[in-house]
Amino acid sequence: MKLKLAVRSLLFPAIVLTAGIGGYQALAERTPGFPAAYSPDDANACTLLARVHRDNQPRGKRKAWQDVVDWWDAVFLQRPHSRFGMFTPEVRAKLSVEQIAAGAEACRAVSKAKSGIALRPHTETLFGPIAPPSPVQFTVAQLFPDQPAADEDEVDCAMALLSTQSRDFGLPEDQRTRFEAAYLKTPFSDYGFFSGENWKIKAAYRSRHMEAALSRDEVIDVANRCLARRDGQAIEANPYRAKLLGPDRMTRYLARRESDRQEAARAAERARLAQIAAAEREEAERPLRELSQRCDVVASEGVERAGRNMQAAYRMAETWLKTGRYGTNYAWEDFERACRSIASTERTLENMSCPGQYVSLVRSTRSRFQLDLGNGGEACREDWR
Repeated sequence: MKLKLAVRSLLFPAIVLTAGIGGYQALAERTPGFPAAYSPDDANACTLLARVHRDNQPRGKRKAWQDVVDWWDAVFLQRPHSRFGMFTPEVRAKLSVEQIAAGAEACRAVSKAKSGIALRPHTETLFGPIAPPSPVQFTVAQLFPDQPAADEDEVDCAMALLSTQSRDFGLPEDQRTRFEAAYLKTPFSDYGFFSGENWKIKAAYRSRHMEAALSRDEVIDVANRCLARRDGQAIEANPYRAKLLGPDRMTRYLARRESDRQEAARAAERARLAQIAAAEREEAERPLRELSQRCDVVASEGVERAGRNMQAAYRMAETWLKTGRYGTNYAWEDFERACRSIASTERTLENMSCPGQYVSLVRSTRSRFQLDLGNGGEACREDWR
């Protein structure tokens, strides 16, 4: 399953964070108190419904709905215990325009401090029957795992490309489309960060963290850098990582990067030495390989030549037997030529110091040469060697 569209199209999930992840408090502090009658799942549903309904409006009417979206975004950050991860395309696919509009209107009424508004029916229409909560929780280590520096670059690239697709980022349509296309080419399965049952939620929250910790221009810069890297440019993916990680985790990241660099250097040296050793073995084995090639030719030609003589001997013997053993039996001459020929090949191989398997092959062939003239068969004589 692949992540879709922009971070602001995501349901920002239930997450419990420890110290080290900041940047959200200012947004949360702008929001009036959230009525206790509503659940975090209601807040998540409204975050999605208001966002999708806003995007369904003509451009001139979106401003009013943007205020509703901002209000629910801040509410969500105040109540981080949701269990559902969903993207806006999934909302569009699951609900009709009328259902989305009805839910969004209820959510707007709550944001305007109207009482007695029922959100649960809209929440269950979106998410289905809701069981008692079992909060999704992520630690700092899960959001920023100790992973190879190259993987950290790719995750940051995915987060930046995810954020910059959003209409909320204010980029031209063609630029957002370019970022989306690049994002969808990310090989998510290659990186452990994008794994587990709640990886969408985890990715949404880390992307939101990037938006909170970096400026808009910095996030866009990271996205553009990632595109340049994919085009083959040797450029740093994220020069603002210290703002994302904070001092302690940045120190840890730099240590891991140096460790990875040293291991890569050791691996390169091992590969270089292995290449040298392979070349040396190749050079050492070259004479034997060339000899084996020559021996193979000699053995093959010798066996074939002797085999032709044996076939001639078989034909002459068959003719002689069919004529009632009348006249001279020339089969014996062809048989002798076959035996002498295969013996000559054996001596040639021995004189060339060929590997034993070639000599053994020829000897085995000679031992099978027999001429049967009705007397049980004759083998090659030793004086024909």
